Amino acid sequence: MFGFQTIACLRDIPVIRSSTNKLQDVYVKAKNKSLLIQLPCNLVEMVADKSLKIASMVANPFVKSLHGSGNSSLF
Repeated sequence: MFGFQTIACLRDIPVIRSSTNKLQDVYVKAKNKSLLIQLPCNLVEMVADKSLKIASMVANPFVKSLHGSGNSSLF
């Protein structure tokens, strides 16, 4: 099972970091090009942000209980 540490390590690989930076640059340029693109992008970003916050609130008690029970190898 992948944990946040695994994702952070993957992000540190130069090829992946370079690719994600280029994708982000393309996204920002496209988003800033037109209001018709910007509005749906902002909506998606807001929904994703709120979903992540809700998922974190729900998952945190489970993660803490797993870490407290000695199952830290899962994360």
